[in-house]
Amino acid sequence: MIFESFIIKGYWWLPNNDNQKVPGILKVSPDSIILELFGSFKTVKDFGLKSYEIILGQDIDDNDITLFQTNEIRDYEPFLKGTDLSVRYVFWGKHFKQKRDIKFSSVSINFTYIEDWLSQKPLRDKVKYKEGYKAEEYLIRFTPPENYKVKIKSINSILQITYIWEKVDATIQNINFQYSSKFILTSEQPQNFDWYKKNINILIKFLILVIGYPIEKKSYKAYVNEKLNEEIVIYERPSLKPKIRDNIQSYYMLFSFPQLESEFENILNIWFDLSSKLENVFKLFFETFYESVIKPNIYFLSLYLSLEGFIKQKFNINKGIKYKIDELLNNNNFDKIFNDFIFEKENFSRKVEVTRDFLVHSNKKSEYVVEDPIELFYLSERLRLILTIYLFNELKIPIKDICDSINRNIKFDRLKSQK
Repeated sequence: MIFESFIIKGYWWLPNNDNQKVPGILKVSPDSIILELFGSFKTVKDFGLKSYEIILGQDIDDNDITLFQTNEIRDYEPFLKGTDLSVRYVFWGKHFKQKRDIKFSSVSINFTYIEDWLSQKPLRDKVKYKEGYKAEEYLIRFTPPENYKVKIKSINSILQITYIWEKVDATIQNINFQYSSKFILTSEQPQNFDWYKKNINILIKFLILVIGYPIEKKSYKAYVNEKLNEEIVIYERPSLKPKIRDNIQSYYMLFSFPQLESEFENILNIWFDLSSKLENVFKLFFETFYESVIKPNIYFLSLYLSLEGFIKQKFNINKGIKYKIDELLNNNNFDKIFNDFIFEKENFSRKVEVTRDFLVHSNKKSEYVVEDPIELFYLSERLRLILTIYLFNELKIPIKDICDSINRNIKFDRLKSQK
């Protein structure tokens, strides 16, 4: 996600026609990436708006730029005087003439809330006093945590968590420091951009599950060799736009990194294995985290289909979904927690099934149909609760830890008082 707007002035051309360079401005903002050309790549024989897989460019400081997945959105009349294009990805620092050339040895990413999730405290301050309690010296110490590495077997890759310390600015009166962390995903062999996008999205879904909130990329960089000496900055036009907070305290999260650290490698490997089996379930389920304004019926159906997909994938059932939901709710391992969070368990699955049929097929109303938007929201949230618990169970997180996490989580706690 792009957090600040900026512009890049330069010249732009198509990979097969570097003799026709067109001046223009690349405008990068949190909502869009637009290339404004003072001219066009088209000839008088071309009609309509066109798409270009790759556009090459060079800014006024001679930095190479590749624009990937672009399409024209506006021609100025006559079109030769100007064209606006929407851009999906910007690679700042290198030219790629074809899609197949876009390969990296590793990619580094920093996410929103990731420092909160890691819960490390490498910054310490100490005041040294003279006699009479007058401050003599104020010390700030940064002790970087050790880098953490795990091997993800299914994709033959190493995921590393590392920390960066930097002085932000300094004046006569103030010195500001901060640290950030990043994930570095490194494949045994260079991989194309689609491969990295796919596996980074799997990692993002895992972080959303354990944090309990949607996250976004804060910085996104790629490297074409193992020495990491050729850095390419990636800017991406967002497709989903969550509401971003400044930070999230650990008690709002379901699991912080220290709680999972001892088994993190096993947990992450199970997650990547699950992602291929539950691809459609993951897509539906995790998109619901990003929809800040969504109609209650769509929200409910998305979560219903997520749970239905999980049940069909994990269990060989000959009876209806209602029957299996009842089984999940009466699992002895989670019986206590479902009793606390789901009132009238015997009617819950019936409400879910009948409401789903009513919304999809406009079936005749029954006393179990839930139409009130607020009630439908809480019915949906309980579906989220069930799937969250069983996803943690798939990751082999101890049952007691799952129950404790759900019980102390503030977001789920509101379900205890809502029938």
